[in-house]
Amino acid sequence: MTDSTIAPTNIDTDEVPAETTTIDRIALLERIEHPNEMLTMAEVAAYLQLPVLTLRKWREKNKGPRARHAGRHLRYRARDVTERVTSLD
Repeated sequence: MTDSTIAPTNIDTDEVPAETTTIDRIALLERIEHPNEMLTMAEVAAYLQLPVLTLRKWREKNKGPRARHAGRHLRYRARDVTERVTSLD
């Protein structure tokens, strides 16, 4: 694994174990810069360098970035993620 990739993530579904796929960190950082970009739970976990389970727990407790449903899939708007990160400072 190179420095420009991070694991865990899964782009297609949030149900596959995160360790099974890798995402290009540079591409993810570029996507985060677009405020309306929709990200998967795994992508947000990779960006925040947290386990997906932590995001799930935050969601149950109404903590963390706001998530939305796109059909039956859960998505996070990049703006919500970056706002949450800056609010932690």
